[in-house]
Formats: sequence, C-alpha cells, structure tokens
Amino acid sequence: MKNILSDDLFIVDGFGSADLGDPISNPTSDKTISQAGVQITRDNYHWGTTLGAATGPITFGFASSAAGYSVTGHNVSAFSAFTASEQAAARAALAFWSSVSGITFSDQGNTNNATILFRNYNDPNDSSEAFAFYPSSNNQVATSSDGDVFFNLAFANANAVNPGTYEWESMIHEIGHALGLEHPGAYNAGPGQTITYNSNAAYIEDTRQYSVMSYFSEVNTGGAFSVYNETPALDDIAAIQRLYGSNNSTRAGDDVYGFNSTVGGVYSITSSSQHAVFAVWDAGGTDTFDFSGYSQNQVIDLRVNNSTDIGHFSSTGGDTDNIAIAAGVVIENAVGGSGNDTLYGNTINNILSGNGGFDAVVFAGSLSQFAITEGDNHHYAVSGNAQGTDTLNSIEEFIFNDVTIVDDGIGGPSTKASLNSNSAFLTGSTQFVGDHDWFSTALSVGQSYTIRESGTATETGTLLDPLLNLHDASGILVATDDDSGPGLNSRIIFNPSTAGLYYVDASAFGSNTGTYGVFVEPTQFHYSGAWTSVDNDGHWYVGDFNGDGLDDIFSYSAGVSGAEVQLNASANFGSTKSWTPAGNGSEGWFVGDFNGDEKSDVLRYDPGISGAEVLLSNGSSFGNPTDWTPAGNDGKWYVGDFNGDGKDDIFRYNAGVSGAEVLLSNGTNFTDPIDWTPAGNGSEGWFVGDFNGDGKSDILRYEPGVSGAHVFLSTGSSFVDAGSWTGAGNSGKWYVGDFSGDGKDDIFRYLPGVSGADMFLSTGSSFVYAGSWAAAGVDVQGWYVGNFDQEPGADILRHGGVGVGDMFHI
Repeated sequence: MKNILSDDLFIVDGFGSADLGDPISNPTSDKTISQAGVQITRDNYHWGTTLGAATGPITFGFASSAAGYSVTGHNVSAFSAFTASEQAAARAALAFWSSVSGITFSDQGNTNNATILFRNYNDPNDSSEAFAFYPSSNNQVATSSDGDVFFNLAFANANAVNPGTYEWESMIHEIGHALGLEHPGAYNAGPGQTITYNSNAAYIEDTRQYSVMSYFSEVNTGGAFSVYNETPALDDIAAIQRLYGSNNSTRAGDDVYGFNSTVGGVYSITSSSQHAVFAVWDAGGTDTFDFSGYSQNQVIDLRVNNSTDIGHFSSTGGDTDNIAIAAGVVIENAVGGSGNDTLYGNTINNILSGNGGFDAVVFAGSLSQFAITEGDNHHYAVSGNAQGTDTLNSIEEFIFNDVTIVDDGIGGPSTKASLNSNSAFLTGSTQFVGDHDWFSTALSVGQSYTIRESGTATETGTLLDPLLNLHDASGILVATDDDSGPGLNSRIIFNPSTAGLYYVDASAFGSNTGTYGVFVEPTQFHYSGAWTSVDNDGHWYVGDFNGDGLDDIFSYSAGVSGAEVQLNASANFGSTKSWTPAGNGSEGWFVGDFNGDEKSDVLRYDPGISGAEVLLSNGSSFGNPTDWTPAGNDGKWYVGDFNGDGKDDIFRYNAGVSGAEVLLSNGTNFTDPIDWTPAGNGSEGWFVGDFNGDGKSDILRYEPGVSGAHVFLSTGSSFVDAGSWTGAGNSGKWYVGDFSGDGKDDIFRYLPGVSGADMFLSTGSSFVYAGSWAAAGVDVQGWYVGNFDQEPGADILRHGGVGVGDMFHI
C-alpha cells in the first residue's frame, strides 16, 4: 500500500493565523461525539491487525540522521535532530494518546531504529509547518515512512514547545496523524490553497474546540481560548478509542483537576493568570474539577457526555468552552472561584461548591421534581428527578426548567444578615420547601426579647405558616415556635442567660413558601387600642366561652338576672349578650373548662350552701345550674387542671388548716375533697398556674413581705414542695399567665401608681426577672390576663371603669 501523509500548511490552516471565517451559512449539519470519532477515522488507518483492539507497544525514537526516503514537496534532506524541548513534547503527546486508548509505546531514545521516527528539516519553500504519515499499511519496520513525523524549522519553533503553545498543539495533532487520525474534513494543506471554515469544514463541530485535528478556530463554534489545546480534544478521544479501544486504568482513583490538582501536568493550575484548555479522560474514582483560584465568572459543567451528544463544555479562567469531559466519563464534584459561577451536576451524587460570588446551580427538571433541604452554613442537599442527591455549598441561585429562585438568606452561622434589636422589620422569603434564613442578633442578660416572624398577608408577608427558631452562637437550638397553625405568626419570647450573639432562623412549617418579616425587640406590652363595647358594671371574668381559641369576657352584676358574655371579635369585644340563667348576687364565681370540651364554663358557689353549681357552656349560652357535689362552705377556692386530664378541678384552702384539698372533676361532678399537702399559714396569697409546663396546674404561695415565691408542683395526685423560686418580689399585684408562650406560666407584677410592669419568666425551676415590660399605667379598676389575640402567649386587658377596655399585646 502506498504510504499516505497529511500535509499541514502553517500559513493557511488556521493554527494561530489564517483561519478567520465567520460561522455563517456553512456548514449546516452537526455530528455527535461518536459520529465525529468515525469521521476523523473514516479510512480506518491504525496500527495492529484489528480495528478497535488494544495495540502495542509501538516503538518510537528520535532520528539521528535524515530519512532514507524522499518526500515530494518537502526537502527532508535538510535534516536536524529533535531538540530536548521537542522530545519532551513528543513524549507528553504520546502519553496523552496512550492514556485515553489501548495503544502503548516503547521509547527507544535517540535512534534510527523505531516504527515512529521524529525528525526536523528546514525548507522555507514548502510552507508546511509539519506533516506526518498515517499507519496506512501497518508497516512497523524502521525504514518505512508509516508513522514518521516531520517538523519544518522554517516555521516551527523547536525550542519553546510548551503546553499551551501552537507548537505543543501541533505535536499532538501530528502524532494523531501518525496513529491514524485524519482531518475532520477532506482538506489538506498545500501550496496555493485557501482553506476556510465556511468553505471547507465538513460539519459544524469541525473546529479545534472539538478536535485538535481540525484546521479551524474554536471561535467558529462559540469557544474562545487564550492558549492552544494542551491535550487531545473531546472528539479526538472518541476517535482514538474507535481505533484502539479505551484505557480503563488511567486515573482510576480519586483525582482533582485544576487548582490543588492531584494529577499534575497540564491538568494542574497553580496561578490565577494561568489558562487551561484540556479534555479529561478518567477511568473511575470520585473526581473533582477545582477552579477555585479564578476570579472570573465561570461555567463548570459536569454533565456526562454520552456518545450521542454533541458535547458539554466548561468555561473557566476567562476562557469559553475550554474544558471538556470525554464521553462516558463521570466527574463527581466541582469547586468554583470568587466570581459568579454557574454549575451543572450530573445524574449521580455531586458536591457542588460555589465559593465566593453569587453562584448558581442548574437542575434538569422543574422545581416540583426536587426536594431541597437546607443545612447549616450555606449547605443544601437537593435530590429528585433521577439526578442523585447533590450537596451544594455556597450556592445562592437555583435554576430549574420552570423557575429560578434566589436564596436570600444563608441557613447557618455563616450568614451575613444581621438583625438589630428595635430595628424595623427585615423582609425575606422561604423560596423552597425547607428554606431557612438566618439573621445574627446580639442579646443581653437581664432583658427578655420578643422575636417575631410575621408572614400572613395582613402583616408583612404572604407566608401562611411561619416557623421560627433561635440558635445560640454555636448554632445550637435554644427556642422554637411554630405559631400553632396556618394563618398565624410565630413569636419567641427569650430571656438570655448568656449575653452575646444569637441567630434568628426564619423558615416555614411543612411545604409552605412565601414572604415574611422578622423583628427583634426588648419584650414589652404594646397598647393596641381600646376594645369597645366593654361593660363597666359588675365583675369581670375571662374565659374562652365559645371555644374559638380567643378569650372572652363574662360579667356579672349583683342583683341582676342573667349572666352577660361579650365574645372576642379579634379586634374588640362584641356587644353584651345575656347568657342565662341568673344568680342571686351572693355568689362567688369561678371560670374553668369543667367538662373538658375546650369551652369555658362557670361555677357558682354560694357561701353557706352545700354544693357547687356548674353552668356548662354550649358555645352560645350557659345551661341550667347543676349541683356538682360534694362542695364545701368555707375556705378559698382556686381553679386549675391539677391532674392534667383536660378538665378543670378545684383547689380549696382553709386558712390556718394544715393541708390543701383538691376536688377533681370527672366531667359531671367533683370528687370528694382529697388532702394534697403541703399547707400554709393563713397569710398567703395563692396563685394557680402550670409553672413547669408539664400540663398539670401547680400552686404558688406568696407571703407579703417575704422575698421569693414558694411553688408546689403537682404530680397529678399531690403537691410536691419545689422550694422558693427566687427572683420574685414582695409587693404589688400579681397575675399569672404564659406570657412568653413557652408552655410555662410566668408572673406579671404590677405596682399601683408606677408606670411599667415587672415580668418574671418561669424556667421550669425558678422565676427569672425579665425586665420591666413597659406600656402599663396607673392603678385602675382591674387587670385581666388572657389570650385575646391569635398570637402565642398571654395578653393583658386593663379595665378602668369607663366603658372601654385597654388592650396590651406583646
């Protein structure tokens, strides 16, 4: 068979000079990676006897004298030996081709006795920079021209054959010919020829973006390189593997390409000013593209190139489409730089790290096909649509087929968002299920704080069901509130035991998304206006008489027939309605849910008469009085759910008598009195509340003039002395309620004539002073504690006897 050479004309083939055609009407067809591989090896030139089989070792050497044959149009007799720089480049190029395919080589050094021989010549008249012979006859005898490579020193620089130079790419190109690869199109340089992309390219991808065997610049297919190809390109790898199969032992471990490279050579980037153009063949392991040292905006694309694809490319370090992954190769992880990077994962588990800048990840599918879980410190886990489970670090934007979302808050201590006490509402949004936005805030000891996440449309956002958490400086959860249900806002009242940095974590319950406002302030009562229609006669009692979750007012005027109820209308109390039957003016009245149906009832007790009459609420009136025996005719009575069964009971204390009696409700009457020790001495004030938050009412004994408050915790069958819960006081009027909304009842102390109200929050084992919660007032007719709005925690109603009630919310 006649020996066939490929003539590469330096002046017109576009290697750094004259291929400047614009990508207009021609060519018009695409070729996939596999199709391009066939096109580049269309004549099936190869070493060995079987196409597609591993071959070798093929010997190579650097000739010490001119070839024993002549070449038409080339004065190869003007011989010189390969320089050290050329020899290093040739060995590197052979290693590239061998690393991706089944061909192997044997280095014979400086010799004339090898199958592939490298020579220089100097002929300024043939205009060729280099040429090589195909292995057209598989003649491996040293005297044969098959596989021989020649460089013309009239145009080639033999002493600067370094990665990224035109000469380096030319070496890879010519050795490609020596192994059987052809130009993608039927063009070959020669004197007087003008070869352009528009006129001569065989298909659209006939550029050096896809193949070093092409004559045409990458700009014709949208690429932009600052240096020349440093390795065989995407389609070249498919082509050489068609001839010799693949090398499945190359880089089979865990490898890093780019910065912090474990591979070395042209795959290692050590400077932000260094440019790279390479294609990666990797046989296995967990591998990483690391372009962290660049400041330019980058595209890092890990999508697997299948043989039927045209090809995906990464654009790094200021270049465009300069990094490729060979067909079938999987790179698992990617690391961006300080610019605004766009990252693509693939169908396996990826770790995608954006680093600095505003970084995005592009997903293959719509948002509804994925689940996003936000972790600490700007970490996310994203899974779905057969794309594996990806771990995302420092990613700000999520691009789906149907929507692009921007995470406006970092979910972890690395957040840069801060929230100052008493500042205006900061706004944000939960943009995907599981989105958490963290805000740092500084809190002090000795002051309680109200932290609010407000999401309903009537407040500062559209989020239906906010979820609010508070973390300490280490990121440990210290408080949470889930607002009790859809349509409500979340609020945490927190009394720090340690001063310093905390993190407000705004999110949503379940699958809710939407906008919100978040706010931190020293806890205080805010005057929310006069709630009209409040009767100014008689005695007031507070309870949820219609069971809607909001406390109402029951008022009774001595000597007047009937009992009047004013229902809570969320922003005021409704008109007074008579909820018959009546009383006779001598009774003591108590409010509680005595049958456990979540509607408050009333108990009427007439001193001197045996028995206690209960009037059950049906939501719109009270039923007829029913005698819930046994009762008693002396002592002080208090109401609470002392055994935690959801039905309110009676605690009866007789001054000067040892012990305290409890009468448990069974839903239809009260049991016989049971002695729940311990006792008191007759001078105390008694208060009922669930002070440790276990769902059972406890009792607090306060003795005027004595600092502290003595608490007796309920076990469900007796009271246990829990000691003096310090932090209380010895004067003023005391009121009990869960003001912090944490499930434990607190103490609110009001000093008549003094502006402000002192708050003592329960820790479950003591009361801690939480500051003066302003917006109180002068001494008035009465203070009432209840949950008058839909927010968690108790409110106060101040009745001044003027026909209105002043409402204070936290």
